[in-house]
Parts: sequence; C-alpha cells; structure tokens
Amino acid sequence: MYFSFLEEYRITSELINERGAKAVGRLRQYFFEVPEYQIQEALTTFNPFPEELKTFYCEIGFGFMHRTKPGQFNSLFDPMTLIYTNNQINYFATPETVAEQKYFEIDKQLLFFKSNSNRYIAIDRNTNHGKNKIYYRGTAIEESLYDFLKLLSSDSYYLNQVIEITDYEQAKKTQRMEKENTKEIQKQKVKYLGGYRLLDPN
Repeated sequence: MYFSFLEEYRITSELINERGAKAVGRLRQYFFEVPEYQIQEALTTFNPFPEELKTFYCEIGFGFMHRTKPGQFNSLFDPMTLIYTNNQINYFATPETVAEQKYFEIDKQLLFFKSNSNRYIAIDRNTNHGKNKIYYRGTAIEESLYDFLKLLSSDSYYLNQVIEITDYEQAKKTQRMEKENTKEIQKQKVKYLGGYRLLDPN
C-alpha cells in the first residue's frame, strides 16, 4: 500500500469494535472510505487527474489530520468537495476560495486540502513519474502528495511553518516589485523649468 503510514487511522467497523467509538473519536487524525462512484465522478470531471490523489482516495479515503482543538482540523477533501470547491458550485463559492483562484489555474492544479488556519493547498493535476507536486498559493512546497502527507502526519507544526514562511517570502517579493515599480516611474521624470514633470501626466 502506497500510503500505508496512514492506514491505522482509517475508520472501520473493526477499529470501532476494537477501540470503542469514544476512543476512535479522540484520534488526532482519521479517514473515511470513499465510494467508488465518487472517485469516478472526480476522474470524469477533472482530466487529467492527479494519480497520487486517486491512489489516496482508493487506499485511504478522505479525512482530517492533526486536530488542534474540537472541530478544528486540517481537512483533505472528499471527491465531491473537491469538485464543488474547484468549480465554485453553490455554497462552496466562498470569498476564501474565490481569493485563492488568483494563485492557481484549474486546468493545472486542484485545491484539495484546507488547513486549520483556513489556507488552501493545491495539487498538480499532471503526474510526473508517479508524483504530483503540492502548492501553496502558487509556490511548490513538496514534490509529491506522499511527501506532503508524510511530513504533516509526523509533525503537527509542519504545515503552519510552511504557510508562515511562504507568506513572508511572498510579502517581501511584493514589496520588492512595488519598489521597482516606483523606481521605474521616477525614471520617467524629466527636467522641466527647474522642476520635474511626468512624461505621461495620467
């Protein structure tokens, strides 16, 4: 099994019988089986479809990772949420998902994950040597879904650190671009009657 490191968190009747419903409910992360027809609908809706995500749906399902407090999780979408979020259908067309669209192109990437800080993570739709890159706001953060989930599963701080560092670097990049734009405008100034005027006053 490709994602065997998460197999113990799959919610099954055997697991509930073994540990009890309350104990299972206290797990730091857990996943539920995905019906085959939902996987097929996602594959039909998005072509190409990320091979690693397809494998994950088949082997593990969908679910929640690293509960920080009751009701607050990192969420890996089920196929229907994947479809509705990326196609902006009904109440999935939230201000947050609309804002994320400027960072990715649906024909290249899919939003498939939401952090407990309400940040979205995207996966590359094109598969390269069995792997699909993972992105946060246009920046590649991992080479594969496997690496992303492996790190997240073992380190509850991993994703928040990645988000904070990426946000900081993107903010610095924006500041540099704004500074360069200001310099470019200043270069367009010419001397005129002892002062300055813009070549294009508009």
